[in-house]
Amino acid sequence: MQLFEGQFAFVIIDIKENRIFCARDRIGIVPLYYVENENLLYIASELKALTFLNKKIQVLPPGHWKSQTEEPKRYFVPEYNKKNWKLEKFILQLHDTVINAVKKRVNTDLPVGVIYSGGLDSSIVLSQAIKFHPNQVLSQLALTTAKT
Repeated sequence: MQLFEGQFAFVIIDIKENRIFCARDRIGIVPLYYVENENLLYIASELKALTFLNKKIQVLPPGHWKSQTEEPKRYFVPEYNKKNWKLEKFILQLHDTVINAVKKRVNTDLPVGVIYSGGLDSSIVLSQAIKFHPNQVLSQLALTTAKT
């Protein structure tokens, strides 16, 4: 589970072994609700999908996984590292983190879209997406369209 990044909630069903495995992202961006009823496990991403059961609806906590036979297990514990950053080192670390995050997400041959609000954060993301996306023409077109 440590290799998964970003926002997710997923379920893996092994039909041959009659097993279910589900997990939720580290900070809980994507919800995962479930109801345990006798030998059944109902799973949904929205509460309303389970309300008809008239049973206790539970939520898989952020950073946890669950199988149908076990209680949720934590796979991620946030760590707090107090550092006495010097401004120059902090800015360099922030720069590298943003660049690497954008580079990783635009590493595809598919078109990439950026929601551009005109603010500093979306401007930085857009400029880096254009820089690192392999299809420069589509990226430039996105920049031209966003400015008009």
